[in-house]
Amino acid sequence: MRHLESVDFYVKIPHLAFAPALGLCLILVALLGFADYVTGTELAFSLFYLLPVTLAVLMNGRGLGLLVSLISAVAWLAADIQAGAVYSSAFIPFWNALMRLGYFSLHCALIGRLLGMISAVKDLSLHDPLTKAANWRFFEEYSNKAIKSAIREKQSVTLAFWDLDNFKALNDRLGHAIGDEALIVLAETIRKGIRPDDMLARLGGDEFVVLLPGPSYAAAGEVLRRLHEAVSAEMAVRGWNVTASVGAVTFTTLSSSVGSLMSRADELMYGVKREGKNALRHVPWP
Repeated sequence: MRHLESVDFYVKIPHLAFAPALGLCLILVALLGFADYVTGTELAFSLFYLLPVTLAVLMNGRGLGLLVSLISAVAWLAADIQAGAVYSSAFIPFWNALMRLGYFSLHCALIGRLLGMISAVKDLSLHDPLTKAANWRFFEEYSNKAIKSAIREKQSVTLAFWDLDNFKALNDRLGHAIGDEALIVLAETIRKGIRPDDMLARLGGDEFVVLLPGPSYAAAGEVLRRLHEAVSAEMAVRGWNVTASVGAVTFTTLSSSVGSLMSRADELMYGVKREGKNALRHVPWP
């Protein structure tokens, strides 16, 4: 997920395409193999072979890790043979190489599993578990970065507050399970209509916010109009008397943080609520 990459909780190895990552790992394996050959059988370099194997998994995934594991095992075997290692049986060096390959492969699997667990924990910490929308913590950090980028590139940013109308009545009449489903429908419908660089976040309860960095006032208005119509249609087709009140502002003059911008969209949304609900109010600023 693209949004997920904008917030890091640990030092991340840069992801490389297959060919550059493989090239870097081959260089490391070649250096280790040469060191193994030069030093002969007296000095062991077994632990260091885990470096290119680990880097391969971090940079390009377990597939490359397994390939580098095989190359490392072969390089180790070749260095042993070329260094003149003596064994009681010709089969032994090949058995040792097979054991090393097994160990390297197991190491790849463990590293891959660990990365998967880290990714899952990150995802849980950054998203609302019900709707999968971003939570406030993720939204604030991502939005502040988007705003700084927009200031540099002299682009506009649109913030839209969404609040479901009659949501409490739906919960009271049909139960919280249907209420939760309505929130999920809202989130999924909005996600389908925005770009990867846009963001949907759940602020709490039935309140959501959408960030649209880049588009002009007119373009953002068209996107929001389509989203509002789509949400209303999805609710109606399920027989739910639920609509959405939306307040949106397109900022061409920006402050450095999202907090100072959100109150304007929030005020517009509550204005829609006071004047009858089920509408989109979108204004430029200034």
